[in-house]
Formats: sequence, C-alpha cells, structure tokens
Amino acid sequence: MDLILDDNNKNLFTMKKMPFSLNSEGRSLSSLFNSNEPNNSDNLIIEQQNLLCVFKLVVKDLLNLSLKHERLMEKEYFPLKHFFIVFEHILLHGYTGKKSFAMSSSSNRKDLWPIIDIISRKSTDTHLSEISTSSKEMTNVRTPLGRVRAWLRLALMQKHLADYFKILVEQKEELKELYERGALLLSDESIIIPGLLVGLNVLDFNLCLREAT
Repeated sequence: MDLILDDNNKNLFTMKKMPFSLNSEGRSLSSLFNSNEPNNSDNLIIEQQNLLCVFKLVVKDLLNLSLKHERLMEKEYFPLKHFFIVFEHILLHGYTGKKSFAMSSSSNRKDLWPIIDIISRKSTDTHLSEISTSSKEMTNVRTPLGRVRAWLRLALMQKHLADYFKILVEQKEELKELYERGALLLSDESIIIPGLLVGLNVLDFNLCLREAT
C-alpha cells in the first residue's frame, strides 16, 4: 500500500510493516502507516520503532538531496517536506497535551507549544527567546500548530534544532505530563533523534515560513 503525503500532514498513520522506500520524487512513503489499529501501549511501542526507521530514511534522503544543491536548501523540496511531516508526527506520537484541559479536545492534542515551553525553561541559549517571539508574532500564522511549525523551521535555519531537541528528550518527568506511556519521546530511543538532527547542521536552510503554516 502506498500513501501520498499531502501538504496538510493528514495522510500519515500507524506504520505496520517493512520495508520502507521513497520514490524518485520523494512524494510517497511505501508501506508505512495503517490507521485501523487501536491506539494502545503495544501499538505505540511498534510505532516508536517505525517512526525512528522512517526518520532515519528522511534525514538520509534530505542529506542526499542537499548534495545536488551545494548544501543550501532554499525551498521545501519533497524530502524536506517529508522531514517536517515525520518530525511533527514524532512530536505528536502519544501526545495528550496539558492535563488541565479536556483529554478529548482535538485542539489540545494539536497544541504542541507546551513542548516549546519546556525547552524554553531548560535552555540557556540566547537565541531561543528570539525564535519563540518571532514564531508567536508572525501575522500569517493563525494556529498553535502553525506557530510550532514556524518555530521548528527557525530553529533548523539557525542550526539549533538538535540542541533544543536533546534538551527536550532529557526532561522525562515533565514530558510524562504531556504524553501517554509508550510515546516515543518517553522512550530511551528518543536520544537517537538529536543525534540524527546534528547531521543536518552541515546544511544551510533559507526557508519561506509562509510555506509552513
């Protein structure tokens, strides 16, 4: 089964079987997700492993593409779109949001800004407040998820995304307030992700943030 990933990140579901592949245009991820499985802890653990496998693939594909552009990425080519789609699903994996809100609220589950707040409290980097302020003040960004997407792109362009994500995955106690047991960010394997992100620091990104919202 092939799934086409649309620009709204809607067609990405629970991965079920290997192998994975990207086609020549980077539009399709093969045999990735199956939405028929119940969302229990066992399935979350399976999804952890699959998300990591796919993330390794999209990072590798992005690095390979960069060689054709002298390591300068000025457009969101399909491999870069896939990178952000999979990264967003890593953040959303097992995410429940703040416990002070109704657990059934879809808007609560989509509001990832509490994750940014954790990074902001723990990081001493002077660029972080600038990135957060810029993301919040963008007039063309109208949703909480849109602000997070803008934040991720700004952090990537400034080559700080790996550092920020490493800080995040180290805050297991605080993350337990936002995630179900079995979520990728609560697992020991989550430390693999900042290691992969460090590899992207060799690239220069100059992205139009209007494409992120």
